[in-house]
Amino acid sequence: VLALLAAVVTVCFTADAADTVRLEVGSDASAAGVLQAAGLLFFAFAGYARVATLGEEVRDPARTIPRAIP
Repeated sequence: VLALLAAVVTVCFTADAADTVRLEVGSDASAAGVLQAAGLLFFAFAGYARVATLGEEVRDPARTIPRAIP
């Protein structure tokens, strides 16, 4: 319930900042932007893969891991 409330509040405060022009590929697309996105995706995948590795170290993984990942 709190997560939904936080999402609604965030949308209310940022609704006027939303613009579809930001989604278009323009002249600001660069190799540096691609490298930044690749770095972010690498760390996101590495963190997600860490769950599988550390899952065998937890006492009750079927109960503990779903509680740790919202």
